[in-house]
Amino acid sequence: MPDPVGSFDHALFCSPALGRACAAHPEVAARVATAFPVFDCEIGDEDPEVLVDARIHGHASLPHSDWGRAPYPAVDLRFDIRPSHYRPAPTFKVHRSADLQELLDVLAEASPQSWLDVRNFRGETTRLQPGATVSCAEVLSFLVGRRSRGSGSPRVGITAASPEALSTRP
Repeated sequence: MPDPVGSFDHALFCSPALGRACAAHPEVAARVATAFPVFDCEIGDEDPEVLVDARIHGHASLPHSDWGRAPYPAVDLRFDIRPSHYRPAPTFKVHRSADLQELLDVLAEASPQSWLDVRNFRGETTRLQPGATVSCAEVLSFLVGRRSRGSGSPRVGITAASPEALSTRP
């Protein structure tokens, strides 16, 4: 958008099929599109329609009808954490911030072969491994894409058990 709308910096325009604005009125549903403001960290420019659909309608969907909300960053995770009650997720899936906190707690006590990959809206990923001293707030900062002053790179600020856990890679 050329100018922010309130605190929002982007607008999302959805086709009638994706927006589902008038599902209760099938006679017009195929002709009514949906638009609403979003934060940069909520929907990535390169996100395929299936990811956008998951973010606006899935189990961890962003509250797009709340125009007074704080940023609700996309939380895309894949992981293999053992031992734990979480089944390994070898591909990225949309999760809630609460899931991230729970996985970080379990990762702290996991076997050395365990890992948790976090992807932000820019497509950058970071890998966390057992022994990482990282707070959920630091990971959320990475997800929101906050940048340090005068830097073109994201402010990750994550101290991890291995060098690859510190890197971001597209």
